[in-house]
Amino acid sequence: MHLISSNFLIFTAAFFAVYFLLNKVGQHVLLIVASYAFVCFASVWMAAILFLSTAVNFVFSRQMEVNSARQPLLACSIVFNVALLGIFKYYGFFSSSIADTLGVIGVKYSPYTISLAAPLGLSFYTFQAISHQIDLSRKRVRTPSFTDFTLYMAFWPKFVAGPIVRSQWFLPQLRTRKRFSWPNLFLGVELFVYGLFLKVALSDNLLSQIDRVFEHPKSYDGANTLVSTIFFTFQIYGDFAGYSLMVIGLARVMGFSIRRNFNRPNLARSFSDFWARWHISLSTWLEDYVFRSLIPRKALAGDAQWTSVRDLYSVVLRRPVNAHDTFEALAGDSLSYVEVALGLEALIGDLPVSWERLEVQELEALCTPGKVALA
Repeated sequence: MHLISSNFLIFTAAFFAVYFLLNKVGQHVLLIVASYAFVCFASVWMAAILFLSTAVNFVFSRQMEVNSARQPLLACSIVFNVALLGIFKYYGFFSSSIADTLGVIGVKYSPYTISLAAPLGLSFYTFQAISHQIDLSRKRVRTPSFTDFTLYMAFWPKFVAGPIVRSQWFLPQLRTRKRFSWPNLFLGVELFVYGLFLKVALSDNLLSQIDRVFEHPKSYDGANTLVSTIFFTFQIYGDFAGYSLMVIGLARVMGFSIRRNFNRPNLARSFSDFWARWHISLSTWLEDYVFRSLIPRKALAGDAQWTSVRDLYSVVLRRPVNAHDTFEALAGDSLSYVEVALGLEALIGDLPVSWERLEVQELEALCTPGKVALA
């Protein structure tokens, strides 16, 4: 179900007509039913995959709670989640890559193909499951009830477009009944409308213009191509940030607080600053649950800046969302920009704030979209 559709409008109106009339337990049940109905609107088998992931992860959580040997259980749960994600999202890419590699040396290999589409929201709830298991192993959270855990995994406003929500932020919000609030309504509608503007007025309009240039590049000169490339960064921002704001606004009306996912990345003063502002829920997730687990604590001093960039590139940027060769090229050039930025920052150090420095920062902010586009 698309967030910008008549079906979504009817679905949301029917939900809110009942939601605030129920007690806490009733609200939780309605949220779960609505979440699974939302997924079933796309496919029943996608809802079955969601329930499978929820049930298996809940069992792992319970076992980690009562067993002292948490690390083996944590490892098994991570393997399960990564395997589930890999089968549906990356099996085709890896199997075709293996076939192409073997073909180079004269070995014919016809991989078994899976025609099923990736389940709706698979990446988001898989990342949420992994973060919950790791936090549980670190004793930062406790295993909730099955109802609360099901709602954490399936919360329908953020199911399609994220952002990634962590259990330590979300589960405490389930302790109380949500009551209608005018401030929540006004703020939620404001965020939703602004996100809708970014998606429809900015992103969709820019996309139609950009597609014309990219589909027939020989018909346009270099200036038009360059401008379209720069506008492409704004189009992507409008698409991703627009959806995120719509989700955050919808959740706010329900009484839930979800942290912002984009912090005006196109106004960043440097390339590294851009990545810190872009898809914050994903970048912080990778930092907390991937990067910090791979880098030894002693390596966080000295040359850790350089080590962190290379390790982050090797495990994340090569294939973060979809397995497209073009993104690997983007990631490779992005790595160069980040390395240069970190090197300059290390050489310059903390400069005192002055009008001259502010002018430089303003110029850097103006140049950021161009650098991202050229990457």
